[in-house]
Amino acid sequence: MATDNNLICVGVIAGAQGIKGHVKIKSFTEDIENFLEYGDLFKKDGSLFPKITPKHMAKGNLIAEIDGVGSRTEAEALGNTNLYVQRDQLPNPEEESFYYTDLIGMEVRCLDGQKIGKVLDVHNFGAGDMIEFLEDDAHQSKMILFRKEFIPEIHVKDGYIVIKLDAAV
Repeated sequence: MATDNNLICVGVIAGAQGIKGHVKIKSFTEDIENFLEYGDLFKKDGSLFPKITPKHMAKGNLIAEIDGVGSRTEAEALGNTNLYVQRDQLPNPEEESFYYTDLIGMEVRCLDGQKIGKVLDVHNFGAGDMIEFLEDDAHQSKMILFRKEFIPEIHVKDGYIVIKLDAAV
């Protein structure tokens, strides 16, 4: 079993494909061809995910078969399941680069440098990446689009990001 803080999400099961239990997988890796070359895949809880056998590509998604899944109903039940690899299976990010998981827990600062909260998570609901953060004095989190105009600075080594607070929702 892998530990949660050692896991990096590399893809998500986007849904069922056909009637034989195949699934569509959206890869978050730079090259979808490498998706299955990083070693074992895990679920969010750190348990091992069943073996995935690639079949073909369709509209930018990997169509695959999963051990133990033989019907469309079983494949549909896996929809929106994130797939993870252990961090040490991935290459180290280049200078000034990072994995989204590296942002979680970072300080969030305003343009003037004042600390206002911390990063809770990074999401993609289909319209682009968003950072979820919680202001220090708030009880409800906010979201901000992960775009340079709204998040002009990311200081991974120093542990903070700078946002335009008025762009948060």
